[in-house]
Amino acid sequence: MSASGEFCTTPAQLIFKHHPPVVARHINAVHATRERGVSRGAIVTVISVMKFNDHEGALISDSLTTIGGEKDRAATKVRSFEMENFNALVGLAGNADFLHEVMQTAAGFNGIGKIEKGKELADALSRIMNSVRHKFIEGYLQRTYAIEEVDAQHGFRRVDDGKFELRDEIIKDYFTLARGIDEHSHATLTDGDLLLVTSDDINIYIIASAAGASFVSSRPYRSIGGGRSVADYNLTEFYESTSREQRNNIPPTDGLAALIRAVDKASMHTMGVEGTPMISILHPEEGIIMPNANNTHLATEIVRAEGAGLLPIGFRREAIDTLLYKKDNFAGVEREMYRNATNRKKLDRFLRGYQV
Repeated sequence: MSASGEFCTTPAQLIFKHHPPVVARHINAVHATRERGVSRGAIVTVISVMKFNDHEGALISDSLTTIGGEKDRAATKVRSFEMENFNALVGLAGNADFLHEVMQTAAGFNGIGKIEKGKELADALSRIMNSVRHKFIEGYLQRTYAIEEVDAQHGFRRVDDGKFELRDEIIKDYFTLARGIDEHSHATLTDGDLLLVTSDDINIYIIASAAGASFVSSRPYRSIGGGRSVADYNLTEFYESTSREQRNNIPPTDGLAALIRAVDKASMHTMGVEGTPMISILHPEEGIIMPNANNTHLATEIVRAEGAGLLPIGFRREAIDTLLYKKDNFAGVEREMYRNATNRKKLDRFLRGYQV
C-alpha cells in the first residue's frame, strides 16, 4: 500500500496473473531500469515498382521518411545487388532500424555465386528478415518482461516447480510485435516490407515481415508504404489506359513517367510522403542506372507539366530519355523545356506553385 493509502501494483503482478515470488524481485528490477526503445509512430513512405518488359523495369521511392512525426531525409530506401548472373533493386518500407539490420546482414550477398536467380535472393532476404525479426522480438521481451518468446507463444512461464500464466496484455503486446503493426495501424519495431525486382526475369517480389515468406506479385506493378494506395491507384489508371497487347511491352519512358506521376501524387496526398523521387532503373545493357537528384527533379517537373497540358508528350518522352538514361546535364533540358512549352509564362507559374 502506498503512502496515500492506495494499493500498488508491481511490474511482476503486471506480467503474471499469479506472480511467483522467486522472480518478482528480478522482474521489478528490470522494469525499474529499462527503457522500452520501441517506436510505435506510423512510418510513412512510398515505394513503387514497374515491369516494362521481360528485360527492363524500374523502382522509385520518395525521399523522405517520417517516423512518429519526425522527418528523416538520411534513411536509405533503395538498395541494389550486383550478382554474378543478375542485378536487383530492393525498396524498403517500415521501421528504418529493423530494415537497416536486415540489409546489413544481406550485404554479403553482393557478387557471390551461390545465389543464381532472383527467386533465390527473395527467399534469402525473407529468411534474414525472419531471423532479425525474432532477434528483435526476443530482445524486447527479455528486456521488457524478463521472458522469452517461447513463453509468450505458450502463454505461460515455468519457474522452478510452477507454471505461471502471463497476463493477457503481455500476450497482446507480443502478437502486436509479431504482426509488426498494432490495432491503430501504427508500426512496431519489427514492421517491414521489401519490394524486390530482379533483372533475370524482371519479376516483382514482395517480402513482408508479418508474412514470413516471399511471393511474386500478380501484377506488373506494385507499391508499398503509407502512400501505396494513392500510388497504386495512379498506376492502375495508367495500365487501364494502355491496350492489352502493350501491357507486356511498356515503352520505358512512358513507364518511368507513370511511376514518377504515381509517387508524385502520393507525395501530394499522403502526409509524410514528399521530396524529389529517387529513381533506380534495371537496364539490359547498362545494368543499374541511378540518375542524380537534379535530373530526377527536372524529370518530375516535366511529368507534372505534361500532365497539366503545358508540355507535349513527345518532349516529355525525349526529356526522360535524356535525363534518366543518358544522364545529360539538366540545364540544357531545362532550356528546351521552356522552348517547348505551350505557354511559357503559365509553365513558369505552374512550376512555382501558382494555379494557372
